Amino acid sequence: MTRDGVAAAVVIDLPYGGTFGQVVKAKQVVASGLDVTERQVFLTKTRRSERRHRLYIADVDPASVPAGRTPLLDLQGP
Repeated sequence: MTRDGVAAAVVIDLPYGGTFGQVVKAKQVVASGLDVTERQVFLTKTRRSERRHRLYIADVDPASVPAGRTPLLDLQGP
């Protein structure tokens, strides 16, 4: 398990017969088991195996953090 300051990440090897597709379908259950919202859970399939994936858990819901003003608003149009 690793930390990057705002989240934790871990590489998981499922038992034989388990697939990444099964994990994606169970994302809500995974989030419930971790006691976080589903929007805090990110799954990434690795190229090495159908059983291996990376689970990334954000400390806070990314949608709840204000994005702030975009610098694109300061651009002058034609």
